[in-house]
Amino acid sequence: EQSTMMLANGSNEEEPQAPALPWTLQFRDVPDPSARGRSVTSRLMMDIPLSSGSPLDLMSSLNYTHTASALLRGHRFTYNHISLFLYQPLTLPPPDPANPSSAIDLSTKATVAVAQALDPRGGYVLEASLRVGDGLKVERMQQGTSELMALREMLKGAVDLEVVERLSLDTRVR
Repeated sequence: EQSTMMLANGSNEEEPQAPALPWTLQFRDVPDPSARGRSVTSRLMMDIPLSSGSPLDLMSSLNYTHTASALLRGHRFTYNHISLFLYQPLTLPPPDPANPSSAIDLSTKATVAVAQALDPRGGYVLEASLRVGDGLKVERMQQGTSELMALREMLKGAVDLEVVERLSLDTRVR
């Protein structure tokens, strides 16, 4: 079984004049296939803050190949134990194949200025999640599910929180 590894945000020590953004290495597994018909999905997740160095160099040293860049502009909120991430997926102009150095530097806040909304209508995504330390403890999973269902009920009429098809969360390159 494969997991997805992503880099979030950006950092570049070679460009001191531009404000650097912190990086986080994120591991996201594909959601559990037995979640069909459930009101929530579950999957393994891990976040590792990177305090220094080039994250792209780190990924290269681990034999990963950079295939695509994505940018999420948004805000993270916490409600009880639930993390709410309201974001807008953005696209970046592709680099000129004749000039590889024309690639946009993902490490600074200036990158957001050249990004465009993926959805032409400017839509946002609201992701509600809850981290359960040990997914094998049934009572913790039930408590987490109950909290998410209570939030779903509370937001009914304002936001429709629905479980997405599990393979839509699979970011592996095929």
